[in-house]
Amino acid sequence: MYVKGHCQPAARVIAALGGVSRTAELLKLPKSNVSRWASAASGNGKIPRKHHERVLELCHVFGIKMNARDLV
Repeated sequence: MYVKGHCQPAARVIAALGGVSRTAELLKLPKSNVSRWASAASGNGKIPRKHHERVLELCHVFGIKMNARDLV
């Protein structure tokens, strides 16, 4: 998935979890951090590894089909 101005896989995860604000809230992170992950201008489209476990847990809880390979 490619969102104009955004890279995957971060954009895909953020969209699946309900957007930047909702993802940040669920992960207890500032919105700016989450937004930066998906920004083509400032991010590389990847979610930092230290957040992978929690992101995958949230995806499981919300019935979103994602695995570790989807995050890299």
